[in-house]
Amino acid sequence: MRSLLLIISLSVCALFATAQGTSIQFKVKGSPAGTYKIIGMLGGQNYLADSVVAAKPGELTWKRSAPMTGGLYYMVFPDQTTYVQFLLDQDQEFTMVAAMPDMVSSMQVDGSIDNTLFYENLRFEAKFRKRLDSVDLALKSTPVGNPNQAYLDNQKTKLLESRKAHLANLKTNHPKSFFTEFKIAGQNPELQQPRLPNGGIDSTLQIYLYRQEYWNGTNLADERLLRTPVIVNKLKTYITQITPQSIDSVIKYSDIAIAMSKPCPECYKFVVNWIAIQYEKPTVMGGEAILVHLVDKYFTEENANWFSGKPEELTKIRKKVNDMRPSMLGKTAQDLRCKSLDGTYKNLFDSKAPAKILFMYSVSCSHCQERTPVLVELLERWKSRGLEVYALCLDPDETKWREFVTKYNTAGFINVIDPQYESLYYKKYHIDITPELYIMDANNKIIAKDLHPNQIEPILKKAYGDK
Repeated sequence: MRSLLLIISLSVCALFATAQGTSIQFKVKGSPAGTYKIIGMLGGQNYLADSVVAAKPGELTWKRSAPMTGGLYYMVFPDQTTYVQFLLDQDQEFTMVAAMPDMVSSMQVDGSIDNTLFYENLRFEAKFRKRLDSVDLALKSTPVGNPNQAYLDNQKTKLLESRKAHLANLKTNHPKSFFTEFKIAGQNPELQQPRLPNGGIDSTLQIYLYRQEYWNGTNLADERLLRTPVIVNKLKTYITQITPQSIDSVIKYSDIAIAMSKPCPECYKFVVNWIAIQYEKPTVMGGEAILVHLVDKYFTEENANWFSGKPEELTKIRKKVNDMRPSMLGKTAQDLRCKSLDGTYKNLFDSKAPAKILFMYSVSCSHCQERTPVLVELLERWKSRGLEVYALCLDPDETKWREFVTKYNTAGFINVIDPQYESLYYKKYHIDITPELYIMDANNKIIAKDLHPNQIEPILKKAYGDK
């Protein structure tokens, strides 16, 4: 769905018109003269916010006439690999002084509490990580039961507690700082240890509690956080990793995240589009229901105001989804009547077997050529139980169709073609890529789709009542 992808790029491009303003002096000993790029972030994508020329080595000043939008920025050196990070919020006039090559340890900031805290934290995290890695390495090489193990476990606990105290001090001493909000927002909840009656970990409850606490401390409606890696990274984990990849669960937790983002128009637009893009071509069987839900609920004139002035883009998206609707998982399928090899017309619904397969393919499609023999073998195993494969060639050339039937030995299929589109199959079934495969039960309900032929057998066993 090209138009969904376009929305994100339009958002980034629009920033060029508003990315103006600030006054930051960079004094970096050892830095060269030349052109420096100011890189901003939006929803995980980088964009060029500005550039500035350093006329002499070691010093440059970046000035704009109006404030920048708050977020995380990078000043990239002329070599395109060295950079300085900084945060922008209310304090947009400050000085950063450092020396190469270790700019983090040498960085001193004057005039910005956010960046003072930022670099203090980078130094803290570097020391913390070095010490934690050392303890973890020692633990890995210490045999179980060794007296040193208890000492090392205690050292690790103290280290982790010191980091908790560091974060707690930030919240206590600098509760209004953007850096504090940025840092706390990036944290994940602690994994609780709920127990089963037998004393084991209740992993189902554990992940549920984790998911319930996941957004604590993270404001999904803070546009400044959208312009850092925080929201996109946490959203990815929330939707694709800790949410069960079932249709109902993805819809439920997507709605929760979208509702939290709604107070910020830019955040809301990003979250809606990001989730929609993930399920534009779903890996979950029947996952198009997720996209249909999102489009029905959020891609409307009332809710998707980023389409203002571009109604044709919204119409394209809604048409795409409407094309999916008739052949969604769980829907009653629609009959097809197409011409067979002997010139007579065969109906899809003629079969009354517990299950039947609709296989739509193109003779030139490499995946179709690869999967057809697998389907032929499957039919051989199941034809004695009444299984039928209704194989619809989507190409208009009858000669090539007949050659395909002969070459791939599909005589056992109900081979049909519809060069004049008389059956209107393109309106009844969503054909995104070929081959497209649907399985219907005896009542013509769609019970599976978008499968590789070697994934079909478990569906058939269930439909036939096999135990």
